[in-house]
Amino acid sequence: LSAHRDEVTIVSGLSHPSMRSSIAHITADSFLTGADSSKVYNNSISLDQVIANRIGHRTRFPSLTLSSDGGVGAPGRTQTLSFSASGRPIPSLAQPRKIFNRLFGVEGVSRDQQRRQFGRDRSVLDHVLEETRAIARQLSSEDARRLDEYTSSVREIERRLENADRWLDAQVPAVNKDDFDLNASPQGDAQDYIRSILDLIYIALVTDSTRSITYQITSEDAKGIGDRFPKSLGLAAHHALSHGTGKEGGYEDWARYDRFLAEQFAYLIDRLRHTEDPLQQGSILDHTLVMYGCSTSRTHRAVNYPIVLAGGRAMNYRHGRHLRLDDSRQRLSNLYVTMLRQMGIEADSFADSTGSLDQVLA
Repeated sequence: LSAHRDEVTIVSGLSHPSMRSSIAHITADSFLTGADSSKVYNNSISLDQVIANRIGHRTRFPSLTLSSDGGVGAPGRTQTLSFSASGRPIPSLAQPRKIFNRLFGVEGVSRDQQRRQFGRDRSVLDHVLEETRAIARQLSSEDARRLDEYTSSVREIERRLENADRWLDAQVPAVNKDDFDLNASPQGDAQDYIRSILDLIYIALVTDSTRSITYQITSEDAKGIGDRFPKSLGLAAHHALSHGTGKEGGYEDWARYDRFLAEQFAYLIDRLRHTEDPLQQGSILDHTLVMYGCSTSRTHRAVNYPIVLAGGRAMNYRHGRHLRLDDSRQRLSNLYVTMLRQMGIEADSFADSTGSLDQVLA
């Protein structure tokens, strides 16, 4: 990241206090939500979805949810960073071709066909909601609560369909699919695959297709696709690599992989930094805040999350430093409050926040 020293801030000391003493393997689910799952698994809305709910109507897609595994996974080891208002995991996309088609048009499907499909989907959702109303009166209070969570998820899907239908007649940005490696696979070379995803994130921002994106490079404990990524460097699988740091040369091997991941992050920063924003003065990076990190600092330790912030100069972020915070006083959710406010979203709190984290600002 040295070439981008003046565009990044490394932040130490942040975490979600409720998760510090929990089983570290369930902390990834709360990384962007701040929910307390220390005793009973529970989740709430993620930061990206708060953004999507507030300003998502301004773009074709309120948000874009990506991961290397795709889908949702299982509680505690989800394969997505995004969660709905009811705390339900939002399925992620993993295949570059499907992501491209989602953003810029489905191959071989006309606009009229898409509209008819939207109509069929809405009809199915209406039928589901009608059925749930019919059985709600027969349920216990606990079952009724769970059913309400389910119907809330259905209504969120309904709102997404309405938004998609509303944008269907708008001109889709002209993007050449040959400029992207849409055949890249997570089973192949790790760098080729990760950069193909980052290229799609880049073009989604350049075309203002969405303003809220998450990408989970590796699922918790790397038991999915990401477990094989270090093998592209001739290293052991991710899980074995993280548990092998105590062995001779273990930290050196981990450092090689850590550097590899940082290089991919730098690749995205570089592309955003050297692209002028077509809508306002400055680069895309000046008007975009990118957060990179995870919810464990060492194996099985959910404290002092490694966090790097990049960009956002037009939003008053100040970079070129290592910000060391008192981990007994500051919460990651405080940073999220600041992030929301700097995007023009009024926010007094988020999850377990106790204020904002204005130390990251100029």
